[in-house]
Amino acid sequence: MATDPLTASNLVAAERDGEYGLTVPLRIDKVERTPDHDWWAQLVHCSDVLGTHVKLTVFDDDDCDLVDYSFEEGTWYEFDDVNPDVYQGTIGIKAKWDRQVHQLPGRPEMSPSDTTDTVRRLGAADAIAALDIETITTVSERELEPPNPDHQELLCTGVGYRGSLNEEIEAEVLFREDETASAELDAIEAVVNWIDAKDVDVLITFGGAWFDLPVLVGRAERAAAEIGEPGRAENVRTALESYYHADLSSAKNRVLGEGSLEDMAEHVGSPAPKTLWTDYETGLEPQTWRENQWKIMREEDRDPPSDDIADPTVFNSDVPYFGEAWLTASAAGEDNRASNLYACLETYTLADIHPLFAIADDERSTGQPSFPMTY
Repeated sequence: MATDPLTASNLVAAERDGEYGLTVPLRIDKVERTPDHDWWAQLVHCSDVLGTHVKLTVFDDDDCDLVDYSFEEGTWYEFDDVNPDVYQGTIGIKAKWDRQVHQLPGRPEMSPSDTTDTVRRLGAADAIAALDIETITTVSERELEPPNPDHQELLCTGVGYRGSLNEEIEAEVLFREDETASAELDAIEAVVNWIDAKDVDVLITFGGAWFDLPVLVGRAERAAAEIGEPGRAENVRTALESYYHADLSSAKNRVLGEGSLEDMAEHVGSPAPKTLWTDYETGLEPQTWRENQWKIMREEDRDPPSDDIADPTVFNSDVPYFGEAWLTASAAGEDNRASNLYACLETYTLADIHPLFAIADDERSTGQPSFPMTY
């Protein structure tokens, strides 16, 4: 009796169990040739027989037969003797140096029997939660490594929930109360409690596999250690690792290549509204930090968010400064200034929540895999 073809779920299970040498049929959706990249020659975006996205990276190496292989988009191929490659929210197969692929006449048959629930396809999810964290930095601009929890602390988290496609999105921002480690840990636990109170099929983020969720775990560990309650951090980790998580930056990579959440939201017809710092009485002039900050960005071959240093838009790189000012004003009892800073930060954070759902709802995201990950 013939067995069903392997799927993305099998790849995740194989990675977990240390199994290699798999045979997986995949449809080629999009091929990106990257001749100028330092490491890879092709990024091949594929789908398994259930419509779940899988990625193949072909490394640029003279000994790799697949460097110049001409995949036909929309065509099915069988990849033989492959190893799983599950990393930061993507499911893939590791490229081997010898060509181990051949074209199939069509989509392999899949029996109607229940498939493993190791992976949930985003398009099949009803109840969706979303989160997006904002942080304050504790090191200089030059030292900052965004995913490093020793370089920042949690400021606030935007959370959202929708029980079904026809329901309204519930969204709010959960702030820490003050500068103490106890307040930071409370704010992290509030995020977990907020999600746990919902009936959630999939948690969506944008870059969360790389940034938001590891930082939440890392900051929980550090704050819990500081107050002598390490068990609370372990509870946070356990909760976050239990969610089926879909990182929508992977969908952006397939559709746009480079770009931000704002770029992808614009592309799917749901642009994120801008927050203007000039609408609030904050007593801050972003030019005072942007001059040095944007200079460092250029030196590191990163483009500043605008050509105008006085741009009234609040950018992600501005948030740590507004956040620090809010915590300081709150501690000093400067109620009016603190209220304006809070409102500015709340508006900015909420602006990304609805676009996350719009990206998740787009037909190009339906095959995005979600699965429990380790942080």
